[in-house]
Amino acid sequence: MAIIPETFSIIIPKRGGADSDDKGKLSAELSVVFQFQDADPDAMTFDVYNYPGIPRRGEMYFINGKFIPQFICRGVHAEKIVDRRDSNWWTVEAKYKLIGTPDFGSGETPEFDESMLTFSSGTIIVPTVAKYDYFGNKIQNSAGQLFDQPAQYDKRISTFSFTRVEYFNPNLKRILYEGAVNSVPMWGMPAYTILVQEIRASKSVVQTNNPSTQGAPIWNVSYELAIDVSTHGYDVNGNEIYGWQTAVLDCGKSGYMKDSPEELVRFRDDEELEVDEPQRLDGHGNRLDKAAQDVYLRYMLHRLENLNDLNLPNPFLI
Repeated sequence: MAIIPETFSIIIPKRGGADSDDKGKLSAELSVVFQFQDADPDAMTFDVYNYPGIPRRGEMYFINGKFIPQFICRGVHAEKIVDRRDSNWWTVEAKYKLIGTPDFGSGETPEFDESMLTFSSGTIIVPTVAKYDYFGNKIQNSAGQLFDQPAQYDKRISTFSFTRVEYFNPNLKRILYEGAVNSVPMWGMPAYTILVQEIRASKSVVQTNNPSTQGAPIWNVSYELAIDVSTHGYDVNGNEIYGWQTAVLDCGKSGYMKDSPEELVRFRDDEELEVDEPQRLDGHGNRLDKAAQDVYLRYMLHRLENLNDLNLPNPFLI
């Protein structure tokens, strides 16, 4: 028997869009549809429910070799596909629900409550080697060389903290987003400028007179984000390397020569001696002309995520 998942990906619940009737709310359910072929043409529905690999009621959601404990299977429905020439094919739908989801009477649960949102801002100071000054001038001596002791300054990065009540276990969200940088623009800021430094949470329970919500878990979740819009250098095309991207000066003691572009050789000085110091490169492995601007290589060392999915309020509009 081969089980072929048609839909087999974890779905993080999100708020509805601006035109959605359920804006600000999310569904606490998840459906996974499997389609598979059974070698036994006489198999009955009961047989299908007992096949290895078919989800069972009460089991945790399983994906890519890992269990996702937030989702528990609440029901399985199997149906034979009758419009196929080969009648041994079945479709199975497993429905999952989040653990501990309180029922607020509408069949849906708010993702969060911002009526008690708290907000604060601050600054972190990072000692940084200065490559350029405020006007874009390269930090170098009068002979055009880098200083033996590079200039340093205290780089100031703005931070924003939000705390709100949430109704879903935030630990999976922490795994997905903590330490991540925005892959797309957010709050009017370009991609790669916003870093999720930390997500903290404390758990309590609902105290109400409504039996359906009494004792249900709620979470006070705090998000701390840092915004960096500074420029660290320029790539081979003259484009800025900024934000939480990493810029590394393209240099080395070896590279390619114009007369042998595919052969890696050790660079030599004016006296034809092998160089002892790294030489600036042009972004293609060739030695850079002395008068040319430094070329930096662009790296992203942080995980990239669409941070808009966190549905955090814009701190510039609060």
